[in-house]
Amino acid sequence: MAAPTSSAFDLNKIIRPNIKQLKPYRCARDDYQDGVLLDANENLYGPPVAIDEKAGMPSLLCYPDPHQAKLKKLYGAWRSVDPDQIFVGVGSDEAIDMVMRMVCTPGKDSILICPPTYGMYKVSAAVNDVKVISVPLTEDFQIQPKKIQAAIEGSTKIIWICSPNNPTANDIEGGLVKEVLDSGFPGLVILDEAYVDFSERGSLATWTKRYPNLVVLQTFSKSWGLAGVRCGVAISSPPVVSYMNRMKAPYNLNALTSSVVIKNLEAKDKMLKTVAEIKLEKKRVRMALTSSVVIRNLEAKDKMLKTVAEIKLEKKRVRMGLEKIPHVVKIFPSAANFLLFRVKSNSKEIYRAIAKAGVVIRYRGDNHGCSECLRATVGRPKDNDTFLEKLKQVIADVVSK
Repeated sequence: MAAPTSSAFDLNKIIRPNIKQLKPYRCARDDYQDGVLLDANENLYGPPVAIDEKAGMPSLLCYPDPHQAKLKKLYGAWRSVDPDQIFVGVGSDEAIDMVMRMVCTPGKDSILICPPTYGMYKVSAAVNDVKVISVPLTEDFQIQPKKIQAAIEGSTKIIWICSPNNPTANDIEGGLVKEVLDSGFPGLVILDEAYVDFSERGSLATWTKRYPNLVVLQTFSKSWGLAGVRCGVAISSPPVVSYMNRMKAPYNLNALTSSVVIKNLEAKDKMLKTVAEIKLEKKRVRMALTSSVVIRNLEAKDKMLKTVAEIKLEKKRVRMGLEKIPHVVKIFPSAANFLLFRVKSNSKEIYRAIAKAGVVIRYRGDNHGCSECLRATVGRPKDNDTFLEKLKQVIADVVSK
């Protein structure tokens, strides 16, 4: 991938002043995590119900590692990013809310979303009193970079992109994401990849090495099958992650969650096998759904036969209408749902003129044996009435010139 074309992003210009000045809480485990720990006022006698550490449970007597160093090292190696590019939090939701609070001033700033998309972006904006600008996806559920650029206001601090998108399930094309990143937008671009391991394309997390304003969100709730542990990851440039770490609660990830996640990262091959099975099942379900649609229509074939009968009657009526137009010199036999007919002359001009009049048929004069021929689909009665009326008018206008 080519280097980014924009240098408009300056983190210091979008971080809220109070966050810039924030001095993070310094906790006991920042300095020491081993030895006889008497520095954090923990109850070293333990809980009423003993924890069976022999069964693989972590010790819960003391506070967990606030930096989650081992987890970040394992995760970074998997995603090909550095540990200092990784923020770990309570699901993706902690990061969603955090980046909002980090750069958006309540009652002043705005974010941009591309609906239909994940609902928490809007919820978090409402909680933080941040305006939401919406630029809908296309009919194919793709983002529209040019319309996004046109909709951005001076107060817009974040563009949210979800890929694979929830609820539409499709990947957002990488080229379109790149277009947004290269557009010169001075705020953060958040790419939510909660479902990325099910995608054939895979993660764009390594793009964070080239785009300092890109934040990629991921989670252990989907492909890892660990929704209950509530663990999410944000990957970005080290300066962005540094601010996030300043803002987080000292021990935002508990020891149980950390232990479970680390053990699963060490067994990621099993996860990848499960994901492969889910992909196969998805194909099977898609085929079943497609088959179901076909079966339902087959079971309703009487309606289809009734529709075909109506089309056949309309075809006879349209043929009779064409026969009454002097400029139409031949109407070919038809065993389909369309009519091929020949006019005396000016077939291409008639084709263009009737299209301008609002009725689109096909020009077939350049096909072998079809000189001066036009083709019209048999539509509904009102469509056919409009076609015959416009054809008469157009022929009169074209031929009289």
